[in-house]
Amino acid sequence: MVGVQRFFVLTFFLLSLALAQSCPVNLALLPTAPPAARLTLKGPDEFTGGVYALQAALSAPGEVRLVRHEGRLRHSNRLYPSPSVVCTEGLLRTVPLGSADNGEHTLKLEAYVYYRVFEGGSWQLRLALLEQRSLTFALYLPWKASPEDAARLLKAEWQAGKGGGVEGEKTIAVWGVVRTLHPDLLAVLREIRQGGFTDCNPLGLCAVVPPARIRLINDNPARFASVVATGCLAGGIIRSCQRSQDSRVSNVGTHIAGGVLAVEGVRHGYLLVGEGVESAGGVEVIELPLSAIRFIIQALTLDEAFRSGRPVQP
Repeated sequence: MVGVQRFFVLTFFLLSLALAQSCPVNLALLPTAPPAARLTLKGPDEFTGGVYALQAALSAPGEVRLVRHEGRLRHSNRLYPSPSVVCTEGLLRTVPLGSADNGEHTLKLEAYVYYRVFEGGSWQLRLALLEQRSLTFALYLPWKASPEDAARLLKAEWQAGKGGGVEGEKTIAVWGVVRTLHPDLLAVLREIRQGGFTDCNPLGLCAVVPPARIRLINDNPARFASVVATGCLAGGIIRSCQRSQDSRVSNVGTHIAGGVLAVEGVRHGYLLVGEGVESAGGVEVIELPLSAIRFIIQALTLDEAFRSGRPVQP
């Protein structure tokens, strides 16, 4: 009996809350049945971070609700608070978004129209669902990083590619045109080229972190001999070859303008540019969709340059 009472109390509370969120309206002007109406939406022509404001308008009295905001981010999906409601016409606003929210965002909207019914001796407000709609937009903001932070980004991308991760097992790739590398970036490339194991159980069975595929184009490849790896990844209780190691350096001549790393990550791509790639200084991190980073690699002819160069053997 107590459980039934709690159920009715909760139901009454939720209904009261829903009605309390309804927009102010003149009941006398409402139709007595759900009216035909049209929903129009207009997003910003250019979005560079901050609050995403979506112009919503109904052709009849009602409300438009932002009921779900989901982001497909670097290594996970995230649900954002979505408390925004528009009364007939106005702006639906998200929470502020920055570079940490880079990725693809989907807004799910519900539009309701108002009508009235005569019930219990008085006119009552009713809502009828007019339309449900989804809208997707992308956010990719660049940011400044230190070489240490850039190295941590590379390692995080590599670790996110482990088996059973958000996208299943994923091999990341790093392309570079460099004369030299900052010690922190060089150290992380040496680590991720090998692959590794994580989340090992007492039996010695582990999740695999696949070896990163690395291609460095350079005027003195011997300087990066420690990054070369073309063997097999083996470990744990399994002694056979589990994944191929495929990291190489290529000599393309004595004149090279360097200082850029292009990263094909798990979900996103990255361009790392600036003095901090090769020595002390800052690194500009330009985050992009994977399709864009692959296009840039082709546009820079990095693949062709590597094939035409002289790879260093391990």
